[in-house]
Amino acid sequence: MKNYYRNGCIALVGSMAAVGANAADTSMAAAAAAALDNAQSDVTITAPKVMMVVATVVGAGILIGLMRKA
Repeated sequence: MKNYYRNGCIALVGSMAAVGANAADTSMAAAAAAALDNAQSDVTITAPKVMMVVATVVGAGILIGLMRKA
């Protein structure tokens, strides 16, 4: 009997969460989508700059390594 009560409580909480998610205001979802779009645009803008810095540091490291061997 304990298992039935526990499973019933779990099912009740799960269904309440599902109903709450369905009844949630769409403005929250729109805000989350806008935040994700904003983050994606930030990544799109900064990614080439970050790659340029990484390539410069790696290139300088290789150049210093070659100069030491020479």
